[in-house]
Amino acid sequence: MTVIRPNSISGVTSITTSGGDLSLFRADGTTSDIIVNNVTSGIITATTFSGNVTGNVTGNVTGSGANLTSIPAAQLTGTIADARIAASSVTQHVTPFSDDKIVNDISALALKINGIQNATRYNTNSTSVETFQDSNGIASLTGMARDTTGGEYVASIIQSYGTDQFWGTSDLDANRIYNYNGTSINQSGMIDGVTGSIGGGQNQSFYITSPSGYTKGFGYEIGADSDFGVGFKLTGFQFWNFNTYARFRYFRMEIADSGGSSGTFGGSQIVTPTGSAQQGTASWNIEATNVANSYAGMILTTPYVVPTNTAAFRIIFDGYHNNGNVNAGLAEIQIKGQKLSTSVNSATGNFISNVVTAGASTTNMGAVITYIDSSGTATLNTDLKIFLSADNGSNFTQGTLVAQPDFATGVKMAKVNDVTVTAGTQLKYKVEVANQSAGSKETRITGVSMQY
Repeated sequence: MTVIRPNSISGVTSITTSGGDLSLFRADGTTSDIIVNNVTSGIITATTFSGNVTGNVTGNVTGSGANLTSIPAAQLTGTIADARIAASSVTQHVTPFSDDKIVNDISALALKINGIQNATRYNTNSTSVETFQDSNGIASLTGMARDTTGGEYVASIIQSYGTDQFWGTSDLDANRIYNYNGTSINQSGMIDGVTGSIGGGQNQSFYITSPSGYTKGFGYEIGADSDFGVGFKLTGFQFWNFNTYARFRYFRMEIADSGGSSGTFGGSQIVTPTGSAQQGTASWNIEATNVANSYAGMILTTPYVVPTNTAAFRIIFDGYHNNGNVNAGLAEIQIKGQKLSTSVNSATGNFISNVVTAGASTTNMGAVITYIDSSGTATLNTDLKIFLSADNGSNFTQGTLVAQPDFATGVKMAKVNDVTVTAGTQLKYKVEVANQSAGSKETRITGVSMQY
């Protein structure tokens, strides 16, 4: 072995060993490091490298690659194991898929088919469909009812009308028939100048003295009548043109929203004649001709629904008469209209469905609801709300309804998706209405499809 211990060697371009390894030691005998500024060729065999490596590396490199950085992706080859890629590294580049549109379309289609088939409630693996052909799908109603006249809807205001017909004097409340003296309807007496009794049919006559310029007549406080009242649909009026003495020639009907002496009459109702009546010379008068022993009157082109218990109407007459008689006579008075039958009339209400048993525990639910704005416009999530439950109604969670394109002509649709509910398998929905008022805001629920 040859030992060389110089402090420095310069000018050496190559070192050749006799066949063994070349070892370098420090003066104290410890193994020395070799510092090479640049290797342009050849092969370096080492167990470890430290520091930065620049340029190209060929051959196999083994060991830990923990400190490798900035490797161009284009230089990666082969297959990377699934375990080497984090899920978040993949999902961040994936567009999330939502089946809401598909589910909602299926629900809408199911409601459509159920309605066409006039079917009762039915369930699929993930949907319960109800169009209220009957009440089998309803567990409870509070301040609401299901229409039974063929409408097949649930509402807090359900009204139906009887046959449109004439109601004779004997059907009227005599205490509600008042004198009209030219300025107001008052309760100081009956019809001005009455001779004979009110009621009794066609052969009972009475008179109004000197009617001229529509200053005489009678009024009827229809809103306060126990037989008619609020909601009564007034469609017309007629009286019997008596055979003797004078006969009325012209008369008109006016309606006020508030009755008594405070009633304001606009005189703007459009009417058409009925019976023996004919159109008079004035634009909104009806002429009762000189044909005796026949009815004369008028029919409202647009029926008038009595709004309050103080509503009234009046019949006033002009002074057209015959036979030189200063009085005008008539007999039976009849009101034409439709009596109202109300099954429910509530500003607020709700109904809850029967339970649907799911095949597995459910934590997310949705719904599609169809409804009709019979009067006014319901504000979603204020006037119309839906709640969902998976634990048999122990906990209801409100869903936010979003308007959808109309379900059909005049039928609106709204949906709610992915409502998080308390876990369970006993599924229910609850529908609520608020701010309901007859003739002002009437919301009719025609169908519900519950999704789970």
